[in-house]
Amino acid sequence: DTMLEIKVDESRRIRGAQQTSETELGDYEKVGGVYFPMSIETWTQGQPNQRTRIELASAAANPAIAADFFAEPHGPSTPTKAGGEPPDASQKPQAKKPPAKPPTESKAPPANPSNPPKGK
Repeated sequence: DTMLEIKVDESRRIRGAQQTSETELGDYEKVGGVYFPMSIETWTQGQPNQRTRIELASAAANPAIAADFFAEPHGPSTPTKAGGEPPDASQKPQAKKPPAKPPTESKAPPANPSNPPKGK
């Protein structure tokens, strides 16, 4: 009677396999002069026990929104040079590293007198 959709069947190919999903639309309410489904239920064909249902409590068409909603977010600012150039990481003071430990001498196994090392 109203020409509103109550069920939509959709076929797609996912990873090479054909899959069909079914969606039921209902609980239409007039929002801003247009009928809008407030209940949407969807499932894969052949698996009616795995349904997903979305119910909207309310809806509004073209609500007034403050201009700052569309402004860029202002996060913490980074320091810049006086000339307006970006900061130079090479001018950053380097953190002091702890002094390196002197290498310890490794204890080699005692030399075998019958087999002297080569090159000495």
